[in-house]
Amino acid sequence: CWSNELVSGTNNWESRTPIQWDNISTTHSGTRIVYKGYDDSDALLYSLPLDYSNVTASTRVNVFLHRNLFAAATDKYVIYANTAPSLTGAVQIAEIFSLGTIAPIVNATGFYNYFADVPDTFQGLSQVFIIIEGITASSWNSYDLGIEDFLVEYTPTTPPTCATGITATIDTTCGNFATQIDWQAPEGAEGYKISIGTSPNANELLDNQDLGSVLTYSFSGNYNSIYYYKVVPYNSLGEAVGCVNETFTTSANGCYCPSVPSSNDDLGITNVQLGNLDFPTPDVTYFDHSATTVDLPQGVNANLQITFATGYTYDTNVWIDFDNSFTFDESELVISATSLNTNPTTLDASFVMSSTAPIGVHKMRIGSADSGQFTPDPCYSGYYGVTLDFNVNVVAPPSCMPVNGLVSSAVTSNSATVTWSATNPAPGIGYEYYVSTTNAAPTAATTPSGSVAANVNSISLASLSPETTYYVWVRSVCTSSDSSTWSSASIFTTLCVAMTTLPWTENFDSMTTGTNLFPGCWANGNTLGNWSISSFQTANSGMNSLRRTWNTDGMAFTPMVSLTAGSTYSFSYFVVTNDSTIGYDITVGAGMGQTPFDMTETLSTVTGYQGPTWTEFTHEFSPTVSGDYCFGLHVAADYAPNGINFDDFKIDTVLGTSTFNDQAFNFYPNPVKDILNLNYSKNISNVAVYNLLGQQVEVKLVNSNQSQIDMSHLAGGTYMVKITANDQTKTIKVIKQ
Repeated sequence: CWSNELVSGTNNWESRTPIQWDNISTTHSGTRIVYKGYDDSDALLYSLPLDYSNVTASTRVNVFLHRNLFAAATDKYVIYANTAPSLTGAVQIAEIFSLGTIAPIVNATGFYNYFADVPDTFQGLSQVFIIIEGITASSWNSYDLGIEDFLVEYTPTTPPTCATGITATIDTTCGNFATQIDWQAPEGAEGYKISIGTSPNANELLDNQDLGSVLTYSFSGNYNSIYYYKVVPYNSLGEAVGCVNETFTTSANGCYCPSVPSSNDDLGITNVQLGNLDFPTPDVTYFDHSATTVDLPQGVNANLQITFATGYTYDTNVWIDFDNSFTFDESELVISATSLNTNPTTLDASFVMSSTAPIGVHKMRIGSADSGQFTPDPCYSGYYGVTLDFNVNVVAPPSCMPVNGLVSSAVTSNSATVTWSATNPAPGIGYEYYVSTTNAAPTAATTPSGSVAANVNSISLASLSPETTYYVWVRSVCTSSDSSTWSSASIFTTLCVAMTTLPWTENFDSMTTGTNLFPGCWANGNTLGNWSISSFQTANSGMNSLRRTWNTDGMAFTPMVSLTAGSTYSFSYFVVTNDSTIGYDITVGAGMGQTPFDMTETLSTVTGYQGPTWTEFTHEFSPTVSGDYCFGLHVAADYAPNGINFDDFKIDTVLGTSTFNDQAFNFYPNPVKDILNLNYSKNISNVAVYNLLGQQVEVKLVNSNQSQIDMSHLAGGTYMVKITANDQTKTIKVIKQ
């Protein structure tokens, strides 16, 4: 029996279920509302005809209207009364603007209760229509309008009676979670006030707080507690009298609010170092690390290092529930910080534990998010975040300060030096240190590995194993019965011992696939892009190979190997490319260290290399000084989406090189245009010619002490000519004109 009329525009009133993405996404009660879209339009909603024949007292419209804090200033509802469904002759009885900052002002977007008196002149008439006009005239600046719970009632002449049907529904699992208080509306009530306290008729928690026209209230208090509350209805004539206290008792157990973000970026948080303990963290949005409790002294800097692998800045907040109320209060926020967008990156979120922090075990929460933690929220469960919980034990401060600033230096294959910042004041007795090859932090009861005097702030460690990661912790010894907490660990890996046995090979099949992973004793560097151990490209042998892709510029260095001056060694590998329109620049070198600056001997340089099948390259190197050497690759390409792969590296000796008689050998001419002449005192068995890529381009069986090599068909450039005689070899460099 209701009807509508479109005065202008395209959006009329309609009955509908709210849609999530509309300006009005919820109802005030029930499941449907009367709705009008925001586009420029003017629409009328007509009530069913109301029989006022026997009405002899004042009446009013009681209705809920949706208001919005961002609506246009001209968006509004206008309420009329008339004897026909028309604005002609209608009497305006109310005008309410949608914009929440226009009186009557509201503090949030939502439905609000309004009353409009129907003029007494309509009493005794056979039909009366209530008309609600909705106007949205500012296009994109306007917002949707909504109507709920429409009622025409007699205007109260006395204050309302007390509410009935009052119930309090507690959370039976978590006593500190919300208790919902509900009641039924008495006739004539326009709103409700509530008082809550912890003793009969007390109101120290809520004192006659005006709730408006709602019929429910959610209250969160402490667990295992008794609360007393009173609901008092009111209208324009006053408050109900004689309303009595009700009570409820919360559940005996407390709970922390859940904080489980729906997603994170990349790997999220990968590790947290709290105090001197590390907490590796899987790729999750929530993890509870509370199984291990960390001691944090009062008045001392609490070490907190959070490693992010998100690629985005993450706002990070840390709370400690000092009063053990199962609620992280604003006053319990100990630090706020923001990580960098480097992937990975470690955020230093260390903070000074308050000297008045309560002694004992408390829950600590780290809440982090891409944007959802800009305003600290310990219960955040939105997009792109990670939340972690811990147990911390606040302990009395030691009589001397903890150690910090540990630094490892002078690391060799079997020794290292660890220094730290001297504490002020110095400890009464000295410092103790603990050395381990596992990252299991020492406790107060752990037996130290050694100690030094109070005026010493370094230790020299000897007899270490090569290629081994060590962890070192230090603490101050204040008195014979009191020590500080252990420091965070200083971590270092001893160097490798150069290989002395050849051949050496590597095909990467023992490795796990991933980015910037290398076998032990390799070194690498990246200017653009990354190395990876990959099974994407079919390997030359086995399953894995070493790969680069996209815009790329990087170096890889083999393990160090002991080489003898005057001997010749071969360095070989297989390579394949997967790009047909772009080539790779590849430089191969040798030197006495695993950095680009150590590559003092260039063995090969090529630009724009393409090779769609696995091809072996071999380079020879004869050191002039005995020592430890490595071989290095430098690979670069401006745009290379499909990648280049290396496999089956090998370092080996070249047999017979040390006894080749250079005095009995000669060759000419050099440079050469066509024929290269070779002469030796012994039979030459074969001659092989290689380009600077290490590819064999010519081979000849000789079986004579003289030979002529036809190089006329080769392109101009530098070639390496390898002569073999009686299992002895000699390699010469020849320029082809």
